[in-house]
Amino acid sequence: GSTGSAATVQVGTVTTGAPGTSASVSNSGTNQNAILDFVIPSGQTGSAPPASFLTAYSVPSQSGTSGSPIIFDRNGVSAGTSITHASNSPSVVINKTGYYGVSFNVTVSAVTSSTLPQSVQLYLQQNGSTVSGAGASHNFRSSGENESLSFYLTISVQTTPATLTVMINGGPMTYSDASITVNRLGNI
Repeated sequence: GSTGSAATVQVGTVTTGAPGTSASVSNSGTNQNAILDFVIPSGQTGSAPPASFLTAYSVPSQSGTSGSPIIFDRNGVSAGTSITHASNSPSVVINKTGYYGVSFNVTVSAVTSSTLPQSVQLYLQQNGSTVSGAGASHNFRSSGENESLSFYLTISVQTTPATLTVMINGGPMTYSDASITVNRLGNI
């Protein structure tokens, strides 16, 4: 046969269709100069994952020594079942794998009978092992000195249950206004 003219193809309009409808392509041009118009359905609107967090805190001033945990005597606001804490306990228990944000704050004070200077470190343990990067420290230089310490870290929980504990190294000391907040951030 005889040589024909070269055909062209262009993209015309791209439209978002309603969720659940079928995708379609139509030619709004000619067979020789095609202009393809696309309709692509949007996805279904998803829902936000349920909130999962827990706050525990300590009201009275308490004594602390090296090797002992910080005790959280009360529970604050919480949602979900992924994170639990028994009142008057040092342990926060995570019951679902995932990524978690852990925030800790406390005010520490040197004991007046302590030999000064004195160093105190507070650090997070997960199942009895120290979590790198989750700690805070202070060197007391005078008796009665107060210092606010805090840390925040995202941790990965790959097996459950996982137990979180804030431990003391150094001291003796007293602590007050201790709080820990654990938020589930997402799946692994």
